[in-house]
Amino acid sequence: MNQTKTDLHSQNDSIRSGSALEGVRRYGGEDVRRLRFIKQAQAAGFTLEEIGQLLALDAGHNRSAARELAKKKLEQLDARIGELNRAREALRKLVSECAEDKTGPCPILASFGV
Repeated sequence: MNQTKTDLHSQNDSIRSGSALEGVRRYGGEDVRRLRFIKQAQAAGFTLEEIGQLLALDAGHNRSAARELAKKKLEQLDARIGELNRAREALRKLVSECAEDKTGPCPILASFGV
């Protein structure tokens, strides 16, 4: 396991260890803030490794490094969105061709090599 993942797991262990009172865990405000941070970063598409890096940057208030990580993630998301848009358009075209009342093989199945 690399150092970033180890750090994140270590940080998560400290969150999981909240004090138990009658079988119910109690977490402090900092634990809740960290959990929200992790969930929001995951929702933004960051991996656990990247979240570990962001948490380390958050502790050091390193805005420029955090911005660079976010810009890189944004570029990755934009590329993925482009791929998904192209796939959607290709599938939309195949669905349209398949809907036409023609004989012969189904264009959808033919495009997938079936």
